[in-house]
Amino acid sequence: MEKILIVDDSALQAAQLKAILEDEYDITVAQTAEEGLRLAVAGGLSLILLDVVMPGMDGFTLLKKLQEDIDTRSVPVILITSLSDVESEERGLLLGAVDYITKPFHPLIVRARVNTHVKLYQYRRQVEQQSMTD
Repeated sequence: MEKILIVDDSALQAAQLKAILEDEYDITVAQTAEEGLRLAVAGGLSLILLDVVMPGMDGFTLLKKLQEDIDTRSVPVILITSLSDVESEERGLLLGAVDYITKPFHPLIVRARVNTHVKLYQYRRQVEQQSMTD
């Protein structure tokens, strides 16, 4: 089962996302960016769902750290946030997020986008493994 990390300081939002995805994925929740970074570096993830607005380190800063780390840069990150302005979406995508979902989110949209990005990640891993075999 593919593993997904949800990083959101709102226990309610994290629980809603977990409920949407837990039938198909192994879900881990972190309520701070620092905890999310620690769990991401530990490895084994196929996707990270990341809130932007959090106390302390925000999601943009965490995304930048994930992109700078060789162990986490290939893990796709979807930003899920209440920031609905074009500048925030652009910033997130330029920092390396693969998608951007605004709150309030619709469960079917979240599931569809997560499924798409997990499949793309699986395909990329498969191609990388095949390129290593003679």
